[in-house]
Amino acid sequence: MNTKVKFLKTEAPKAEEDAASEGLYKQLQEYGFSTTGDDIKWNFTKFVVDKNGEVVARYAPTCEPEKLDETIKALLEK
Repeated sequence: MNTKVKFLKTEAPKAEEDAASEGLYKQLQEYGFSTTGDDIKWNFTKFVVDKNGEVVARYAPTCEPEKLDETIKALLEK
């Protein structure tokens, strides 16, 4: 496994999930995809990393990019 992926998963082991993400995971399971624990469940999972390389947050693949606005704005103000 890629060391960068390991780092992201270690620093942010769980994404902020919602009903839409749970629905996606159920659909994926129907097609044979299995995800557990800190797995990155789909390629649209989002990570926010600050200017020092610290992982600030992890978002589910179904999270709209606009929902990251406040997190990113707060980092830019630091």
